Parts: sequence; C-alpha cells; structure tokens
Amino acid sequence: MSPQKDGAPRGAASIARAHSTRPPAKWRRTLRALIERPSLHRFDAERAPDIRDHCLPSTIAELEGRGLRIDRRLVTVPGFAGEVARVAEYRLDDVNRTTAREMLAGSVSRDP
Repeated sequence: MSPQKDGAPRGAASIARAHSTRPPAKWRRTLRALIERPSLHRFDAERAPDIRDHCLPSTIAELEGRGLRIDRRLVTVPGFAGEVARVAEYRLDDVNRTTAREMLAGSVSRDP
C-alpha cells in the first residue's frame, strides 16, 4: 500500500472507522430503552446515561418512519423549580416490541 499525505497507508481510515468504539446510533439506543422499559418520556431519555436523547419526540418520529407503531399518552411529571410539566410518555405494545427486537437484531430492514 502506498502512503497518503498523512503517512497512513491507504485504507487505514476505513479500517479505523470499522473498528471504532462509537456508541450505537441514537435511534438504536432509544429503541433498546423502549424494549427494555415499560415506558419512556423525554426527561428520562435525556437523563439516562445509556440513552442521552435530548430530542426524544424527533427520535420517536424517526422510529415510526421505520414502521413501528409507538403508543403515547400525556403524563404529568415534576418540572423545573417544582412546577409540573405535561409530557408524552411512549411505550411499545407486544407486537411492536417484537418488531423492535427484530429491527435491532437486523432481521427486519426498516430504513426510511
């Protein structure tokens, strides 16, 4: 292999990307949480170190675009300075939980 400008052999960048330790994509982290938890709302998703989703409604919309049906209901949770906040709480029914597991395993291709 001939070196590139930076002295690294050609193909080294693609090899490094293939072996990177990047965290799973946000939609995958959120989907796993919906599978493993009974429900999820925006504040839980943002605080949870295994999710860290700052814009959960957008991620939910992306998952729905991939073919999942995600149930929601409005709930009241503690907000800033003791005030209450009404937020959507999301959950998967049994059929969509199964589909979600298949999506994570890669056996269902649901790319938009």
